Formats: sequence, structure tokens, C-alpha cells
Amino acid sequence: MSKRRWLPKILLAGGLTLCIVGALVWWQEQGLESIEQRLAEGDVNGALAAVEAYLVTHPDDERALALRARGLAAAGYAAEADIMFQQVGAAELDDLQAWSAALMSLGQWERAIPILERMAQLDPLQADTLERITVCEFESGNRQGALAAGRRLAALSGFEAAGHLQLASMYTAWGSSLEAIRHYKRVLDFRPAATGLPMPPVEFFAAYARALLQSGNARQALEILAKVAADRPSPEISLLEGQAAQMIGRFKEARTCYQRILDDDPAHRDARQGLAEISLQQGRPEEAVEWLEPLVDQQRLNADGAFLLLRAYTDLNDPPQIETWQAKTEALRLRRRRLRALEAEAAANPSTPRAVTITAYVAAARQDWETAGQLLATLLREMPEAYEVPFVEQLVDAVRNQDTLPPIDSLPQRPAR
Repeated sequence: MSKRRWLPKILLAGGLTLCIVGALVWWQEQGLESIEQRLAEGDVNGALAAVEAYLVTHPDDERALALRARGLAAAGYAAEADIMFQQVGAAELDDLQAWSAALMSLGQWERAIPILERMAQLDPLQADTLERITVCEFESGNRQGALAAGRRLAALSGFEAAGHLQLASMYTAWGSSLEAIRHYKRVLDFRPAATGLPMPPVEFFAAYARALLQSGNARQALEILAKVAADRPSPEISLLEGQAAQMIGRFKEARTCYQRILDDDPAHRDARQGLAEISLQQGRPEEAVEWLEPLVDQQRLNADGAFLLLRAYTDLNDPPQIETWQAKTEALRLRRRRLRALEAEAAANPSTPRAVTITAYVAAARQDWETAGQLLATLLREMPEAYEVPFVEQLVDAVRNQDTLPPIDSLPQRPAR
């Protein structure tokens, strides 16, 4: 009889315990959902602060740790996010996306692929995932895998243009201009004005025209560029117009295009070298020298420009200058070969500080100061001690001032294996 009297009390106590546990779980879930909401809204700093506070009392909560990893990835701390994801895993689609993005930012292409493939299994219609798989396969050197991923995207309804654009870009990088042209045409089948693509229309048409020029189809390139120039003129379009017109002997038209560029940028290297080459083609070597002299004074001449000067002084029969520019042409060609070798080294190990430094140097050598600056800023943020290396310090200063780069031979040698 006494047991029966105690039974309601036991049941009541058990019920209260369950209520308390349920309330605690509810409060925990509410806290984590609040953190996840902050991440979704882009409040990364707020989310990280909240999750750090939460982990003080719940240090082993795997969902909280995963949210912290997502926050770190969103804040640009890719290496830290990767380490944490390796510890707690990625249970949700958003976790997988953050982890793959972190790995891609680190250049860990091969490690990102299985994570992205898992995302594609969970959501096979997600075009962004297929685009990233294509990039990772391409960057990891898996040509067949990259093509397969690009074709999967091109077969996805509504994303045919994006898929063909990726295929065209890859074939362009591989030097297969005819295949690239075929896919650029397919892009226009779905996006006749080249709108709604991952790149602006002017960049698309420039890439398409560049492929046409590489295949020797200058007339078609000129037709495309003429239409684009009327609506969206730019120095890049004018340069390609000039090169296309020059290839088919329409020198007056080419000169007009190059001069249009120089009106805004008197030191534009490609435009000056284009004008110098036309002068040589028309038998006016003195004029060619005049076009190139400003580049010599500013130390902005590349191997092609040096060879143009060698040709000009050869036509002028000036032995001392011939000897000078023959030596400079050889030196600049050697430097170009050295840069290409370094690019290949950086591509093999893209996430290393040395690779980032090399990539920044190559970008600066091409006068792409913005890209070089971004790469160096990333390097110094993640590895401040890199600034203590004299070559890096000189490179940073040169990029900041858009000035003469340090000699490539002063780049520290790669450590022996």
C-alpha cells in the first residue's frame, strides 16, 4: 500500500526532471539557432562571439563546434576552420559548404572534391556545387574529371550557359582554342547577350575574341568586338580590336584602336608595342623606336618589346644598338622562361607561402597590381613574418608603389628535399 502512495510522487518527480531536461535542451537549441541565424545574416563576428560564449559552458557540443568552424571559415580563417572540421566533422549541408570553401581558399583542391561530391549527392540540382567541383578538378590537374564536372553542369536545366562557359575557359587555359570557341558559341545559344553569367558581358566577349584570335580567325573576332565596343567600350576591347585589325592588315584601323588606349593611358605597354610593330611592318623603324622609348625609360619593356627594338635597330643598321638589344632580348626571354617555371612550381603547391609570393610576383610582372596586392595582403595576414624576407619586403613596396620589381633571381631558393 505504501508503494502505491509513493508511485505518484515518483512519477511527478520524473516528469519534472524530463521537463527540466527538455527546457535545457530547448534553451541550448535556441542559442545555437540564434548563432546559425547570425551566420546566415552575415553577422560573422557576432556569431563567433556568441558561439565562444556558448562553448564556455558546453565545450564538447559538436554542433556548436561545427558552427564555430563555419564562422572561422566565413571570417577568412580557413586553416583554423579546416582543423576544427577535421575534429568534429560536417553533419549538415552548410557545414560541408563552409569546409569545402575553406579548403578551396587554401588551395587544397583534391581534399575539397569528396566534400563537394557529397554535397552534390545531397542536392544534385545545386549548380554552385558543380561549378566548384569543376574548379577543383581543373586546379588539381585532373583534366577528365574537370571536363566531366563541366558537362554535368552544362546538362543541368537553367545552367547550360554556365557549364559551357566553364568548359570554354578550361579549353582556353589548355590552349585548345578551337574547342574553346565551340563552347563559347554554345554559351551564346543560351545567353545571346552574354548576360546572367559569372562574368560581365564585356569580359565574356573579350575571352571569346581572344580565342578567335589565337585560332587565327581575326575577322570574326573583329566583328564580335565591334559590336561590343559600340555598347561597352573598354581598353581591353580596344586592344583586342587593334590586334585583330593588325592581323588582317587593316593598319589604319589598328592604329586608331591603339591610340584610343594611349589617350587615356600614355604608358600602356601593349598599345605602344602594337604601334611599334605596325611601324616596322610599314617600313618605319625610326617611328617604332619612338613608340618604344617611353617604355624603356620607365623600365616597362618586356621580351616582345625588346625584340621589336632589335628589329628596328637592325633595319636602321646600328651595330651598337643591335648588340645591346640582342643581349636585352635574350635576358628578358630568360626571365620569362624563369617566371613560367616558377608558375608551374606554384601551381603544383598553390597553398604554400612561396607559391603565393610567386603568383603575386607574376601578377605584378603583368602589371596586374590589384591581384598582386590582394595576394600579398593575404600572405602577410596569415604569415606576418614573411615580411622579414627581403624579397617579400621589396615586392610589397614595389606593388604598393607600382614600381620596379625586385630581380627574380633574388627570390630565395626552394629548400632541398
